[in-house]
Amino acid sequence: MKKTILFTSLIIICLACSFLFLMKIFDTAKKNNNDDPIIEEPINNEESITKNKTAIFFGDSITKGYSSNGYSWSNFIKENYDLSDCINAGISDYRVSTYDDANKWLGTQVINHYNDKDNYDFVIMHGGINDLFYDTPIGKISNSFELSSFDSNTFIGGLEAYIYKAINKWPNARIGYIINYYTPKYSERNITWSINQYKVYYDSIKEVLNKWNISYIDLSEDKYSEILEINTTKYLPDKLHLNVNGYKVISPYIYDWMKTLKNYSK
Repeated sequence: MKKTILFTSLIIICLACSFLFLMKIFDTAKKNNNDDPIIEEPINNEESITKNKTAIFFGDSITKGYSSNGYSWSNFIKENYDLSDCINAGISDYRVSTYDDANKWLGTQVINHYNDKDNYDFVIMHGGINDLFYDTPIGKISNSFELSSFDSNTFIGGLEAYIYKAINKWPNARIGYIINYYTPKYSERNITWSINQYKVYYDSIKEVLNKWNISYIDLSEDKYSEILEINTTKYLPDKLHLNVNGYKVISPYIYDWMKTLKNYSK
């Protein structure tokens, strides 16, 4: 009796499987006879625009990695993505203008790399916070693109000359600018700067970048302020400079922005 039941069960299972198999074949044939074409997902053969490319990062102590033993966004990007090289050309206490100290102008740092063997694919610029701290006059934007028309003793004029120096050397590179995050808890010489004071300088940077058709990432936006927790010392141990973890949380956003950069064109 038990053998009969077992044998019957096996027959039922086989019939069920056969039925399901036939239904599958029928359904597939029906789909193939449908008037609508079968659309396959395209294969994405697009190569990363950063693969095997080189980048140089200009800027002040924040680009340099002052509080992280020289570790900065350039290091994170080189270690975690597909560029062949990333040069950290940041230098502490350097400024966009020559107003307070002509020997600490970022344009000079650009010129110092004119003889580098690499013709960099990406030129990433940064700077301006030291100009705020030294109360650099804002100045006026020039109607010209000629170097002689820029007053580098002003913030805007110095920035235009800084940009001019980079474009003059790497006219076909993907050029972009990192606008710094706010540092509302930082004080120097018993001075603390308000968000509105930062904004005057940051808005001037945007005005100049728009004139020169240079893309930027604005780390002073609320989104990045929240990521960096700028009102704490979690990522800004001295309330100004990023620590290693600070660079690690913000650098992926910088890399994603870099991928959107186009070869420079006025």
